[in-house]
Amino acid sequence: MPDTCEISVVVPAFREEAALPELVRQVVAALESASNDWELIVVDDGSADRTWQVLSDLVAKTPGLRGIKLARNFGHQAALAAGMDAARGRAVISMDADLQHPPSLIGPMLTAWRSGSLVVQGLRHDGEGVGAAKSGSSRLYYALFRTLTGVNLASGSADFRLLDRSVVEHIKAMPGEDRMFLRGLVGWLAYPTTVLPFECGERVAGVSKYSLGKMLRLASTGVLGYSTMPLKAPWAGAVLAGLAGIGYGVRAALTQEPLALAMSVGLGFSALLFATLGVFGAYLALAVRHLRKRPPYLVETSARGEKSAKTAA
Repeated sequence: MPDTCEISVVVPAFREEAALPELVRQVVAALESASNDWELIVVDDGSADRTWQVLSDLVAKTPGLRGIKLARNFGHQAALAAGMDAARGRAVISMDADLQHPPSLIGPMLTAWRSGSLVVQGLRHDGEGVGAAKSGSSRLYYALFRTLTGVNLASGSADFRLLDRSVVEHIKAMPGEDRMFLRGLVGWLAYPTTVLPFECGERVAGVSKYSLGKMLRLASTGVLGYSTMPLKAPWAGAVLAGLAGIGYGVRAALTQEPLALAMSVGLGFSALLFATLGVFGAYLALAVRHLRKRPPYLVETSARGEKSAKTAA
C-alpha cells in the first residue's frame, strides 16, 4: 500500500448499519468522478448494532474502502480524530455518515483545493424541515462562541470540510482535548478558507444520534476549550454588588435607615468576595492557557534570499 494518496474521505459512523451501503455507493461514485487516487475511511465509533459487520462486508468488495473499529463509543469528534490520524491523503475531507453532507460537494471541494485553497469549509443552510428553534439556537450559539473566544466561526459551520495535508499535520500536533471540537480548532488556526454552502438534506436512514445532552456537551466543550472569559465572570458580580452597595450607602446616609445601612455593608462584603474570586479566576485562566500547550504561533511558510558571493565576502 502506498504511503500517500491524493484524497482521503473520513466518515465517523455510530449505529449506521442501514445508511452505510448508500453512503459508500454515493461517496465512491463522487470520488471516482473526481480523482483516480483516493481512499474512503469509515470509523465505527463503538456501535452496538451491525455497523461493523456491514462495513466489513463493504470493505471486502469495495477497493479503496478502509474500516476502523474503535474499542467503544468515544464520540463523534474522537472518531473523526481517529480517521484523520489514519488518513494518507494529501487532502482530507470529513463528512457525516447520514448523507446530510452531500457527496456531490466533494468535486467542488477538490477543485477549490487544487486551485490553492488549504481549507474548504462546507457551510450548512438549514432546509425547510429544520425548525425555527433549532436554527435560531444554532445561530445564537455561534454568535456567543465568536464573542467569547474571538475565533471567527461562521454560523452553520459543520464538520464537512476539506483540509490540506499541511493543516492536518498542524491539527495532529495539537493535544488530544483540543481536537474534541474540531470546527473550533480549524477556526483558531485561521487559514484562508474557501466556503461552499450546502443545504442539509434528509437522513438516508435511521435517526439522529446527537441527543440534546451530546449537543450541549459539544457546545460547552467549544466555549470552555477556546475561552477563559467565564472565569472572569466574578468581576461582573463585583461591579454590580459594589454599585448596589454604594446606592444603599447613599440612601443610608440620607435617611438613616438601619436596613439600608445593613444592605450597604452586606453588598460591600459581597463585592469584596466577588473581586477575590475574580483574582483567583484570573490566575486560573492563566494556568488553563499554559495547560492547553497550544503554540503561541504557527508558521505557514517562509522564504529566504540567497547571498551572492560578493555579499558573503
